[in-house]
Amino acid sequence: MSNLIERSMFPVMLLKKTQMPDGEGGNRTAWTDDKTLFAAITAHKSNLTRVAEHDETKDTFNITTHDNEADLPLFSVIRDSYGQTYRVTSAPRLFPVPMSVHYKRYTAERWELS
Repeated sequence: MSNLIERSMFPVMLLKKTQMPDGEGGNRTAWTDDKTLFAAITAHKSNLTRVAEHDETKDTFNITTHDNEADLPLFSVIRDSYGQTYRVTSAPRLFPVPMSVHYKRYTAERWELS
């Protein structure tokens, strides 16, 4: 099982949100690359997800990282190598697999940068 997870992992970029003056007294949001992580991103297809998709909510995904990777804080945003962005919507859940390898799994949704 851990071999399958390892082969599914690829580099993703953790993005950092910053506020910059817009020159008119307000701010605009800018997203910059922060840190590279290795993660596996898979579609989350629980029964609740299917009901939510039927009600036209956002697609839900599982993001799996190594236990020793940095935590992804709630609502952090990552970008995969295809340019798709995801927003983390849960705290990490640790799950062990045989041979003492541990991973963290998060729930996330597709996210458009604004």
